[in-house]
Amino acid sequence: MVLNISLSAIDIQFDNKTDQVSLTFGETLVKGSNVQLLIEFQGVLNDHMSGFYRSSFKNSNGSTR
Repeated sequence: MVLNISLSAIDIQFDNKTDQVSLTFGETLVKGSNVQLLIEFQGVLNDHMSGFYRSSFKNSNGSTR
């Protein structure tokens, strides 16, 4: 059974020391359920290796991603 339920965070906490965000929702997720988290981002994407930045890697085929 697939349910399409949209929940908005009722609280968002940002820890500057660890650069982690905690989201609180009004409902508890059921263990084993599949969820999709959508986050809108607005800011500068940079190459300074801090915050939200561009990165790449080579997969097992040697292709850069």
